[in-house]
Amino acid sequence: AVRYNPLKAKAAHLVLSVNETTLMSYLEKSFSSVTAPAVPASVAYNADAGTFAVAPSKAGIKPDAAAVAQAIEAGGGVTAPLEVATIARDPAITDAAAQTAADAANARIAQAYVLTAGSKQYVIPAATLASWTVVNQDVTAGTITTTVDEAKVQAELPPLLTENLTAPMEPGQNMVGPSGQYLGHVKDGKPGTAVADPAGVTAAVIAALGTGTGLATDVAVAQNPATTENAPMDAKYLVPNGAKWVEVNTSARTATRYEGTTALTTWPVVVGTSGKTTPGIWHVYVKVAEQTMTGGTPGEPGYYKVEGVTWIAYFNGGIGFHANWWASPGTAASHGCVGLTRDRAKEMYDWIDVGTLVVVHT
Repeated sequence: AVRYNPLKAKAAHLVLSVNETTLMSYLEKSFSSVTAPAVPASVAYNADAGTFAVAPSKAGIKPDAAAVAQAIEAGGGVTAPLEVATIARDPAITDAAAQTAADAANARIAQAYVLTAGSKQYVIPAATLASWTVVNQDVTAGTITTTVDEAKVQAELPPLLTENLTAPMEPGQNMVGPSGQYLGHVKDGKPGTAVADPAGVTAAVIAALGTGTGLATDVAVAQNPATTENAPMDAKYLVPNGAKWVEVNTSARTATRYEGTTALTTWPVVVGTSGKTTPGIWHVYVKVAEQTMTGGTPGEPGYYKVEGVTWIAYFNGGIGFHANWWASPGTAASHGCVGLTRDRAKEMYDWIDVGTLVVVHT
């Protein structure tokens, strides 16, 4: 057996070890003026060149912690200062890795993605494809890749399909008066089209982007029937004592003069037989104090000639207001003109202006 005397000195073997991580942190803090971080390579879209390009990496500088640790463990730094050397700090992502990612992204956007609907065709621009590409940079793992931003494609592609592959529906218009009454048909609507399955088309584009193989596909569209909207009159007709206008109701066989919303007079009138007083939105284009009015071909049925017709205000081709003494007010007996008694025709003539709105409806 070996006996030890606790009061007697004996040799002890000490081993010094250095934690390099802690040492590196200390050295970087102490010698920050001579250190520099490494810059990893990155990838970004160059709009001018129309391609993804690599921003090169840059090596950094760091203290040589391993050499310092080795010197300390060997007893250095006790009697004289240690010299701290620096070495290169490697970038987390290399230029080669970044170039591989850029090449993959450029191959994807170089493909044609062609969407066709009837006579319309939309080729998705490379810049749009690039905007849907995400660069995934993981400096911890030292990797860089590119993927498709599916959420962005889902948000942005359907409006682009509508803009480039469909026709907007244009509603027709009916004019309504100050009290909401129907006054006449202003214009017919035009049917439009809509993409039948925007979600399905979007999914197909995302799948093609994922494989980078391009796409050529037909896009089904659905018809969007035209609607008809009620359009109010211009604001100048919707105020008391506003702009002049005349409402001719061929069913009631009346003509009402207005100044804005203010009704002046409602008179029974002679209107055309068999709908010859054409419904529509018109404006007085000429006034004639007296004229011989004719129609048809001499010697054939329907020909007429009336001399001395007075107080004429034409608003629709040969149709206008004028004095009519050969038919009774409130009847359908004219060739299309709106006839009034002589005194009322004169009052209408003096009041109405070239350009005055005339609304004819049934």
